[in-house]
Order: sequence, then C-alpha cells, then structure tokens
Amino acid sequence: MRFLLARTDPVQQIAAHPTTLAAFVKLLRQHAAEPDRIPALRGFGLGLPLIPDEAMAADVIHLRPTPKRRPFKLHLPHHVFDGWEEDGGRAVAIEDPTLWITTEAPSTADLIRGYGDARIEWLDEEPPAQNDQ
Repeated sequence: MRFLLARTDPVQQIAAHPTTLAAFVKLLRQHAAEPDRIPALRGFGLGLPLIPDEAMAADVIHLRPTPKRRPFKLHLPHHVFDGWEEDGGRAVAIEDPTLWITTEAPSTADLIRGYGDARIEWLDEEPPAQNDQ
C-alpha cells in the first residue's frame, strides 16, 4: 500500500481517514524498532497522537499541528493521563504515548463517565490566589 504524506509544521499529530490510519499503524508497528525508516517521521519517534478523520481522503496522511485545544490531566484512582479538549468539545486522553493508545469522547463529561471514578485538572487555569492574612 502507498500513502501520500502531507506535512504541515509544527507537526503535533498524525491524521488520516480511519481505514488509512489503521493500515498506517500496522505499518508503523512492523517497523517500531526502526521508526527513522519513514523519512517524514524522522525525529518524531512514535509518540505523536493518531487522529482518525472521516473528512480526509483515503490513502492521505496529514502530519499537522494540533487544532486549538485546552490541556488537562485526567486523574484516576491509580493513574494520571494527559489529555486535551478541542474547540468543538471533543476530549482525548493519552493512555500510552509510545503505543499511540488514546481514548476519545464527545465531551469531557463523557470521558469522565467512561472512566468512572475520575476527575479533570485543567492545566490552563491559574490556581486560586492565596490570601496571606
């Protein structure tokens, strides 16, 4: 299979049609020990988020900046995941950045509900001012 790789710097995610993304992930896993064999990915390793995008044409892979997002930490009883909320409300938690395992939900409320006993810490909020009295 051949892919068309389109790159827009700064590269922060890899997006493709879900079918293309599945084939690409399979290819990447076959070459996990040697990620620099794919010149467009040289220097990135295997830590970029993979984003299925139904609007993209088949066989096209876009290495692109991340859309505007609001970062958070998803706190579970025994683990903390990094994640973000996109402008449209979609929430993504990164479970394993080396294997590209993420969980996605239509909203942060849905993400929390899916994990059960979880809470979100917004990273862009300033902590409350301390009152020294």
